[in-house]
Amino acid sequence: MNFWILLSLTLHHTCSVPIGYIAFASLVSTNSSQPTTMNGTGEECVCIMLFSSNLFAINSFFNNTCQLFSNANIASTTFTLVIDPNSRVFYRDEAIFYDDGEEYTTNTPEMTTTVPCALVNPPLMGTTIFGLENGTSGSSLSTLKAPWGITVNSDDSLLIGDNTNNRVLYVAPNATTGQKVAPSSGSLYARRAYFDSSYLNLYVVDCDRCQMTRYFNGSLTKTIVFSPSCGTNLTQTGKSASFVIDSNGSFYVADNVNHRIMLWPVNATVGIILAGETNISGNDTQHFRNPQDIVLDELAGVYYVADTNNHRILRFFMNSSDGTVVAGGNGAGTASNQLYSPCGLYFSKKNNTFYIADTSNHRIVRWCLGCSEGVTVAGSCNGASGTSAYQLAAPTTVTMDKTESYLYVADRGNNRIQRFDIN
Repeated sequence: MNFWILLSLTLHHTCSVPIGYIAFASLVSTNSSQPTTMNGTGEECVCIMLFSSNLFAINSFFNNTCQLFSNANIASTTFTLVIDPNSRVFYRDEAIFYDDGEEYTTNTPEMTTTVPCALVNPPLMGTTIFGLENGTSGSSLSTLKAPWGITVNSDDSLLIGDNTNNRVLYVAPNATTGQKVAPSSGSLYARRAYFDSSYLNLYVVDCDRCQMTRYFNGSLTKTIVFSPSCGTNLTQTGKSASFVIDSNGSFYVADNVNHRIMLWPVNATVGIILAGETNISGNDTQHFRNPQDIVLDELAGVYYVADTNNHRILRFFMNSSDGTVVAGGNGAGTASNQLYSPCGLYFSKKNNTFYIADTSNHRIVRWCLGCSEGVTVAGSCNGASGTSAYQLAAPTTVTMDKTESYLYVADRGNNRIQRFDIN
């Protein structure tokens, strides 16, 4: 089989900058006089990712890891990406003659050239830190059933909103059995839960009852903090999906069904609409369609919203009800500039980067502030779900530990909590 591969690319720049990795190879050379030799056995294939004019990749067949390149700074030049019979990979100028008559034999299956997402780093391998690794659900204190929310406390203990089991579990660091911390009995559709700074007050949003509840000092008996019932007025929420508490103790609530973001100051029983319009959805930057998560950057005076059914992330300044799209907003899809019903959001202030639970794409996307595209860092970039260590199924929450060394994911469809080492 003739397996010389010559891919002609018209690239608008000539300075190639590696921005990813390929298995079994060091960094790929930028010219044919200094080829890089792969350390594999000739099993590598080449694929092309041309979702933007100056980004592409070579791909290793077996584990789908890629070497991605970004090109910057000079005039348009035509290059060819070559993999030769000795597994040397390099660029060459199209003007250089190259004989493509050699045979390259491999037992690698026929590769596919369909690449549904443009930018993908080697997917991280997850570790199941709670629940069953194979994705089986359960109701014991060591299993989960469709968990939605996860909070990592300062000591690396966890709070898990174990939805279908109607409970919140506290899990000590490295423990495999949890402790029920809410409620005493009955149902509790817990989307998110947080301790306050004293660790005496546990706050839980009960999505089905539209209530913000508090459990004090280990008690399983709830107190309603605000929104005693579901509704559309300023004393109510409509199946709130998530919330966050600022340094003053005020609550910022993603009021999902009412398509709005609300502020509840300390001890308030009446909320304030910060953005959106009650019970009116829309896709302009002043409206939402079922917002599911919110994160704060208090120092910058902004907050970010996962506008789930508009498939985008919006940024709002505290004094404005008009947002700016900072991720997605290009319709539902698997391409690198798209999201599909993102439900969870984490913002790293270290490097101004979002980690997005791209729920219906079954992946976690890293998206830097100011970028027009994201990178899949966990799960499949093409929207496939699964139970293996590098796959996810409908992840709903993504967060990090205090050092931002690990990503924690509520892998809802797999009934487990996954941790990914991003270092």
